[in-house]
Amino acid sequence: MKHDKYVIFFVGGMKPAHRGHYDAINQYSGHQSVEEVLIIQGKTPREGVLGEDMVQRFNTFGGFPKNTFYVFSDEGESPISTVHRLVKDEAFLRAYDKDVTYAIGASDKTGASERTLQFPEYYKKRPGILPDNVKVGTPPFIAKTLMNKDGEPISATAIRAQMRAAKNKIFSY
Repeated sequence: MKHDKYVIFFVGGMKPAHRGHYDAINQYSGHQSVEEVLIIQGKTPREGVLGEDMVQRFNTFGGFPKNTFYVFSDEGESPISTVHRLVKDEAFLRAYDKDVTYAIGASDKTGASERTLQFPEYYKKRPGILPDNVKVGTPPFIAKTLMNKDGEPISATAIRAQMRAAKNKIFSY
């Protein structure tokens, strides 16, 4: 049985990067139909949290398989804008088979998976803006959300709230 091939864009601020991001990315990178996962992070700080430690933090968690790479948005460019730029960039597209589907990956956390549907819908409403033969779609699955010890989704927003509340206290994520 032939499987479709995917390049998955995992986009976000990831400020801070945490085990939920790590787990979702690994779910994609380990899937048989995913050729590559591109982790795309923006440069804009969130509530004073910078993204520079993302690679180091993910390496501390154990790193990623060889089909997973980092892409950093240009200054002033959002991660989703980076994805839109890449799927129109002939040099970028030449690195992949012509039959690959480009998709945005996400977890099943409330609201996160909506962008997986919005991405192909954007191009469906705007025919002709993608280069010929570029296929965008939804990912082969939505990653399962990693939960914390209280049964709540692990979230960078919640971690930043904990950081604000804790001030100088030490906590883990």
